[in-house]
Amino acid sequence: WRDPSSYFLDRSLQVSTKEVSVLLPESERLGSCPWQDSSSKRLLIEQFLDGQDIADSHQELQKQNLLPPGQIGKALHSSMIGELAMMFDRTHPNLAERIPKTTVHGLLNGIEITGETGPFFGSTFFLFHSAKLKGKNCLEGLILHLFHNLFGPFPGNSKTVVGAIDKSFRFAPVSPNRAEQILSQLYELYLEGVARPLPFFPNASLAWLEQKIKHEKGKKRKNSLEPLDCAKKSWFNEMGGEGTEFSTELIYQKNPWGLPKTLELNELVMGFIDELGEFIL
Repeated sequence: WRDPSSYFLDRSLQVSTKEVSVLLPESERLGSCPWQDSSSKRLLIEQFLDGQDIADSHQELQKQNLLPPGQIGKALHSSMIGELAMMFDRTHPNLAERIPKTTVHGLLNGIEITGETGPFFGSTFFLFHSAKLKGKNCLEGLILHLFHNLFGPFPGNSKTVVGAIDKSFRFAPVSPNRAEQILSQLYELYLEGVARPLPFFPNASLAWLEQKIKHEKGKKRKNSLEPLDCAKKSWFNEMGGEGTEFSTELIYQKNPWGLPKTLELNELVMGFIDELGEFIL
């Protein structure tokens, strides 16, 4: 789901297309190194969810070579704390209601599933990311959300929040029957994607969904782009656009957003996300 084209090439053809550039989250601050910047924020998120005070953690990060020494390191640390604080304030995790991780078992389409869920905060599962919100983040959140509502500690009553630096996405509880139905459909698409590359591109699809929701809520401005145009614009974006990825260029010589199958998959999968959730700005 994160990169269907790359997955197909690696799984079916044993062709690795992993590039160093795509491993760096987009729009990261250029500190001493973007790798360290992202790693620092991920560590700060883990410490926050564990109930630790992250305000004075810059010395620990400096010991791990994740921050430069001196005042520059303190300034970068302060900036990161500010970014994360906005994300936490937007999503409101209740740290006092932390529920430890638990192992669960279930059966889906005749396949036995064993996994670890949580930690939950109340009946809400939080999935925080250290960069801007992407379509692949929402898809990961959707699959975990369905799994939790089907097999987790609060079946049919679990909420999920996908947090990111610029905005977040919140999934409402879904009945176990509906969760199983959607998971089964996604599983069938997964099997299809193992056999051949599916023209589904989560990041461009998220741009499509955002604009679609704005238009439905009456926020369509004069000369504003149509949802499909937003998807195409995201596709060509040099900062994270899927049309610029090496694996996609190998499979699709032309822009696949003109293919009926692309539009069909986009509306199906993003329709699940739209049905169960909403953006938190």
